[in-house]
Amino acid sequence: MKLLRILCCSITVIFFFVLGVGTADKKYLSESVLGIWVIADDQTQIEQVCDYIMQLQCEDAEDLYQQMNSLGLFADIQIIKTFFDASINETCCIPAGMLAFAFIEYRVANPCLDIRIFKGNRVFTFSNLAAMLHYSATFAISFLMSLYLQIVLGFSASMAGGIILLQPVVMALLSPKAGALSDRIHPGKVASVGMGITCLGLLLMSFLNGGTPIWQTGLILMLVGLGFALFSSPNNNAIMGAVPPKYYGTTSSLVSTMRLFGQSISMALVTMLLAWCGVQSLTGSDNVHLLPAIQVIFRVFCALSFIGIGFSLARNK
Repeated sequence: MKLLRILCCSITVIFFFVLGVGTADKKYLSESVLGIWVIADDQTQIEQVCDYIMQLQCEDAEDLYQQMNSLGLFADIQIIKTFFDASINETCCIPAGMLAFAFIEYRVANPCLDIRIFKGNRVFTFSNLAAMLHYSATFAISFLMSLYLQIVLGFSASMAGGIILLQPVVMALLSPKAGALSDRIHPGKVASVGMGITCLGLLLMSFLNGGTPIWQTGLILMLVGLGFALFSSPNNNAIMGAVPPKYYGTTSSLVSTMRLFGQSISMALVTMLLAWCGVQSLTGSDNVHLLPAIQVIFRVFCALSFIGIGFSLARNK
């Protein structure tokens, strides 16, 4: 039955391609429809999705893309829900596969990933874990702040984008200085301070509400940008300095892997917590749970960042 749904989904995706949707939109629409077809567990859900798609009144591909946004959010939320509803055997396949990969890579003569670089290397291991937790706690900030500024406060998209831009601007301006600072001071200590500042910024974000002055929001974003700058470059410096030169290529790849893994966790937590807090719509009249959900998510991110501070400090011992 699931294979049949995937086949039907493929036909639907081809229909979207014929409409002339752009490359990025093709990817989004394909994932949205595929997610719903695969996770629909009964005929009623399938019929509801079909009815929704058939009732769309679209003048062009852009109109179709906008109307599919709510459908894509539903797919994201349901995929997370399906993961937690999976059987024990299905859920255990993921860590079992990771352990099997590590076991095989540890034993072969020429591994794709040399697990031995983690063995006894406290700085390298804890720095990578700190990086993963930091990106898990910060990647979704732009997404959440765009929802807060546009839906809760009612700012335009351009105004919201200009405010959110404060964080990456501060980060870009100060990251080179932070990297130079980590050459004079132990990079682990500088990165720990940066993680602490990020944690403080996330805590302050969890108290944002409909009456928060916009200048306070801007200052909080700049504070997070400062923390990100103080953490990112020194942490990378600590990681690269913890391995011999022959492992630089592998280490660089691992840094990117930790970053992408953390970013994936960040967005997965957002969709899961939005569903858990009862958010059914982002733009409709029933979005009363959106602001409390954003506050809860920032508190969870603050907790992740706090755990990351522990890992960051532990490597210095």
